[in-house]
Amino acid sequence: LSQFDRDRRAAVFVMGKGKGLCSCTDPYENNLKSSGLRGPWQHSRSCTNPLMLILFFLYIVCWVAVIIFASAKGDVYRLLNGVDSFGNVCGRTNDGGTSVFNTHLDMSNFKYLYYADPTDSTAPALCVSECPYYNDATFTEDINACTGCTDSSVGTTADTCGSCALYSVCVSATGSSPYSVNTDITWQSANNYCPPYSYSTKPVMGRCWPTSDEYTSTTVTQASEVTSSFTSIMDSVSYTVSLYEYFYTARYQILYTTLGSLLLAIILMVLLRFLIAPVVWTTMVLVIVSSTAAAVVLWLEYRRIKGDIENKEDAGGGVTTDEKNNRDFYLAMSIVVTVAAVVLFTVIIAMRKRISMAINIFTEASHALAARPILFISPFLTYIFVMSYVTTWIWGSLFIATLQEKQYDNTTGYHSYEYGSEPTEDEYKTILAYHIFALLWITQFIIASGNFVISGTVTSWYFTQTGVEPDAPSAGFLRSVYIYVRYHMGTVAFGALIIAIVQMCRIVLEAIKRQYGESAGSIGKFIMRCFSCCLYCLEKCLKYINKNAYIITNLHGYPFCSAAWTAYSDLFANALLVVAINGVGFLVITLFKIMLSSATVLLAYWLLSADIGSDTSGTDNQGSWFILTFAAFIGWMIASMFFELFSTIVDTVALCFMEDKKYNDGSSVKPYHASPGLQKFLGHASSATQEKGGKGGKGGDWKVTKKNQVTPM
Repeated sequence: LSQFDRDRRAAVFVMGKGKGLCSCTDPYENNLKSSGLRGPWQHSRSCTNPLMLILFFLYIVCWVAVIIFASAKGDVYRLLNGVDSFGNVCGRTNDGGTSVFNTHLDMSNFKYLYYADPTDSTAPALCVSECPYYNDATFTEDINACTGCTDSSVGTTADTCGSCALYSVCVSATGSSPYSVNTDITWQSANNYCPPYSYSTKPVMGRCWPTSDEYTSTTVTQASEVTSSFTSIMDSVSYTVSLYEYFYTARYQILYTTLGSLLLAIILMVLLRFLIAPVVWTTMVLVIVSSTAAAVVLWLEYRRIKGDIENKEDAGGGVTTDEKNNRDFYLAMSIVVTVAAVVLFTVIIAMRKRISMAINIFTEASHALAARPILFISPFLTYIFVMSYVTTWIWGSLFIATLQEKQYDNTTGYHSYEYGSEPTEDEYKTILAYHIFALLWITQFIIASGNFVISGTVTSWYFTQTGVEPDAPSAGFLRSVYIYVRYHMGTVAFGALIIAIVQMCRIVLEAIKRQYGESAGSIGKFIMRCFSCCLYCLEKCLKYINKNAYIITNLHGYPFCSAAWTAYSDLFANALLVVAINGVGFLVITLFKIMLSSATVLLAYWLLSADIGSDTSGTDNQGSWFILTFAAFIGWMIASMFFELFSTIVDTVALCFMEDKKYNDGSSVKPYHASPGLQKFLGHASSATQEKGGKGGKGGDWKVTKKNQVTPM
């Protein structure tokens, strides 16, 4: 081993890598200062934060055990198929347990759950063979027919009770319904076994949902049996069903829109290197011109108003208070806008070098993406892993949500599900909290893993792009994955844990606000809002620090705490450059998000207008607006996904540039690894051929090859 590696392995023990401890010191930084920074392959690596990785895997094992326990105790089909008021799951045979009134019935032929009256807690939910569906011509008659059905009439003739009997929404032992009669729980009287009214529905996910077309009939909404609260509920549900129908009708158009938006996003990412500088400088010029013009217009208007007031006073006329207030308002606005214009102009002029540096960093990021096009698949892989886990988590949530035990109510004859002995209510809350934290930690781990691999790939590219390190090993996406899995999963688990803890605190605070918000008073509400704001800002800051810590870990092999401290130190030392990068990034990313969303909406509008990919001959205006709004959402999310990738690349290039500048000086011993476009900002070496004894100093003789590579002379 070299002396550098021996010193580094001694530092491993000090920083607690092998012990899983956390320290913010860097005992081998002096070695980097003496020998220079050559790249992520400069020294051997060892596992970082191994105890945190063990803790993470143990948490996953325990979470899997919780899901297995919930799947053994719960019944997910209670949520998927629906449960009637007597505890029967629709669409299957209900066996086992002690038989009570209307329980353990064979519901194999009754697959849909129908709510007799959603506004009345005493009205039952019933499993029916078909969802009642009526047209406008017979709907009113059917409603009235439901109100007078008796047990005998339900069982003998369908005409007496209308379609209510045919659709098995009436409780009768002799009719088509599987339920038996109990005169203690009928709706209105001992002789009435049907709901007080029925409504037209269609099956959606095993439930009978109201249809929007038939329910809006005037004769129906004016029926005395239909209460105002019921009407409000059904209108809301009908609107939801309508949106589902619009989405289903235009599903192929939405698919084509999504594919088109993905293609547009890739094209924008490829063209980004040519568009960044013109967009940024044009925007800067427009900001200066527009703010200056606004100040001039306000001063001219103030001068005009002031002159009119003076003319009135000279003529002996009276000046109203409104006129004086108007003059003072324009004076104040003129001063404010003028000061803002001067400040903007001063900041842009003072920051022009760093803005130019930020633009070059963005350009280098686009070069990195072009050199490593495999990075385009990283957002998709992250999305696939996240969605796979979230799907698993939701499936487990369904089992956890059905852990309650069936309880019988002697008064109503209904069954409900409540907490019993296994688990108790407190145990259920503990399981739920554990399950929610698993979602936060594992999801953040997956997202952070994607960022880590991206930064590792770009870090290797940065230190090989100029050809200064001819002996550097080839390092691409797959090698970055290997290094991550082999050495640094514990570091990522550590960072993900910190973010998950903050997110869990936000969830707990939100739960407290919902439970005690009304009784907390104005001061209590203000304090909780302050805490919410602080936690939100803390989460954003920690995510930013974590992302840069992963870059340092890729570059130096540091554990999490040392990497986070090094990243923070670099960012603080280059605060103005960070501000410029974030400002340019916000401008560029926001503009391109708006551009991609607008293009996606235009594509969706063209598909709707041309009726391409639709199951129907057209969509009404309401449906079109819904699809166009959804298209804008798709465009924005796709843009966010790709520009999150680009943002990670920008942060990696920027931090590598800072580390390159900190440990290297442009000499032949410690050469810079930055591209020619960035070297002009280093002050020691430039992208142009440098004469000996020039500004580079310390033997910094450089030349640019025909391949645009910077190599020592």
